Amino acid sequence: MTIVSQRIITAINTQHVALSGQWDQALGYASGELKRRVDPFRTVDLKGYLSVAPVVGGVVYLGALAVQQVGLLVVVNWIISR
Repeated sequence: MTIVSQRIITAINTQHVALSGQWDQALGYASGELKRRVDPFRTVDLKGYLSVAPVVGGVVYLGALAVQQVGLLVVVNWIISR
């Protein structure tokens, strides 16, 4: 994504907030269409969520790995005790 497209999306979002009472359906459709053409994957709008995703993914992965290892230890101990 280029700096220009990021500025366009930010400007549209700012205008939407500033004109909240006067933002009609036609303007909403036009701005939505422009945003889809400039940023089809909505990376500007999802920037906050996308910046946290790697950390959350890492924590979930480590948690799943820990559960797997504990489960393996339980099974091995059960087999040994028989």
